[in-house]
Order: sequence, then C-alpha cells, then structure tokens
Amino acid sequence: GATTSSYTTPTTATTDSGRWYRAVATNTVSSVNSAAATLTVTAASVSLTSISLAPASSILNIGQTVDLTATGNFSNGTSTTPYDSSVTWSSANSAVATVATNGSGLVTAVTAGTTTISAYAAGVTGTATVTVNAASSTTVTLWATIDNMVMYSSVTPGTQTTAYPTGELAVGSNWSYNSFQGIQNVLSAQSFVKFNVASLAGKTIDSATLTLTTQYAGIGFYPRNWYIGTLASGSSWGGAITWNGVSSFTYYIASQQFFFAPTAGGQVYNIGLASTVQNWANGSWVNNGLILETTNYLSPGLSVTSWDMFGFYSSETSWGPALTVTYH
Repeated sequence: GATTSSYTTPTTATTDSGRWYRAVATNTVSSVNSAAATLTVTAASVSLTSISLAPASSILNIGQTVDLTATGNFSNGTSTTPYDSSVTWSSANSAVATVATNGSGLVTAVTAGTTTISAYAAGVTGTATVTVNAASSTTVTLWATIDNMVMYSSVTPGTQTTAYPTGELAVGSNWSYNSFQGIQNVLSAQSFVKFNVASLAGKTIDSATLTLTTQYAGIGFYPRNWYIGTLASGSSWGGAITWNGVSSFTYYIASQQFFFAPTAGGQVYNIGLASTVQNWANGSWVNNGLILETTNYLSPGLSVTSWDMFGFYSSETSWGPALTVTYH
C-alpha cells in the first residue's frame, strides 16, 4: 500500500499500453477514506547507444562496390534498421574507397589498400573495414608491325624520294668531303616505328618499355644527341614513306626524350614510354607511331668528313624494336 502522497510504479514499456492500475489505501483502524487519485505516466528517456554496420568488413577489387547498412541501437533495447539516412557517412581514406554522402552507405573501391568507413549520429560512431585488392597485372611484349627509314643526300636527290622499308633504322648524319672536286656531301637519316596497341584499349598502363638495340655506332667526330618522339600526325605512313613525305609530320612535344649517341654496336636502350602508351590506350592520342632522329642535321662546317650516323636493328631481325607493357 501507499504510505506517502505519491508512488512510482515499476518501469513500463510499450507493451504495457492500455493497462489499468489500482491504488488501495489502508490504515491501522481498518477504515478507508476515499479520495481522487491521479496517475501520471512519464515516458522514459531513450537515447542512441551504438551504431552497427553490416557487413562489418569487406574485401573488394578495384571498381567494385558494397552497400553498407547501418543499424541504430537504443537505450530502451530497440533498434532501427536501416538507419542509413540518419547518419553521416565518411571514409578515412577516400583514395582507397569512397562512400556516398546522399544518405546511403554505398562504398566504391578506388585503389589497393585498407580504409575505415564511419557512420556518425548523435555523438555515436559505427565503423566497418574495407580492403581493396591490388589489381592483377598482365605483361605483354609487342614487336614492331611497321618500321621505316628515310634518307636525305645533298648530292643524290633521288634519295629523298626513295622508300627504305627494310634494313636498319638509321639515325643521324654522315659528312664526306671530296677535296679534289671540292664537294661536301651530307647524308642524313630518320627512322619511324609503329606497334599495334589495339589490345591495350581501355587498359591502365603500369609500365611500358621500348627496347632498341644498336646495330652499329658512328665513328665520326661530331656525334649528336638523338631523341624519340610520339607522332601526332602521319597515321597513313605505312611502310613506304620517304624523306620528302615526312616533312609535314608532327610529334607531341611532351613525349620527346633525349639520349646520347651510342658508342658501340649491340648497345641497348630501354626507354620508358608508359605515358605515351597510356595516351594510346585511352584514346587521348592516335597511334601514329614513333620518330627517331637527331637534334639537327646541319653540317658542322665545310671541308669536313665525319661518319656520325648510327643504326638500330629493324623488325626483320630478332633484335628489332620491342615494346614491353604491363597493364591491368
């Protein structure tokens, strides 16, 4: 029985809704004075105690997604699922995986690594771990499908209009002076190489290396640096171009790489071309091939003899141009 003017019932729950409570007053002399009684029901305070995410851990490949579901757990023993729209989502490392900020827990794998995805509300945070696997890579070696040398001669005009689709890939110039006739001859060469990279379309290029092997080196006194460039024009050059035919060819300045002239036959150049091949793979650049040439072809002066031209093995040999590409 109640011995004070107020009495608190045991904690009630939602399931107690509609129940009746009876108050009985007694005294020591067995008489009852009736009076009105008021029953006040006060809702218990309910707070968010934890947030759980499912799945708690995920392993994804690059580009894959997983939809995390948040559950809000409350102090009265109840829970709400999904609780996604009530939380703020974030990724500890968005370079590894991102999470949508539109009220859903959609996670997208970006690159290899591990990150923590968090869901926050009312001072409470729930987390899940996302691991992104490194992409598996494939390595292929491509051989030149077309290579071509073009030549210029100051005393043999027909050289400029002659195609040299086979033989070595010559670069540079030879100067020869005939002291009896007083004639200075300049013989210069450029070379072009093309690979079929259609199989790389849409791929991410991890590395690309062009291998060129020197067939012979110059033996003159005025060796010139040489460079390789990626052609921006000249897609129809095929295998029968001439010196005069390449006069309008252009190349991407950003692709230009310079090298010292070789000093001996059999010297190998391994040239990084990852940027060029990536541009070919994603379609930013049309694959017009590569140009090999020296920095200039001007004679070092009159009355000079100097054999500075050098050559690489062409595709007709097993030492011809090779492009080794690793991609995923």
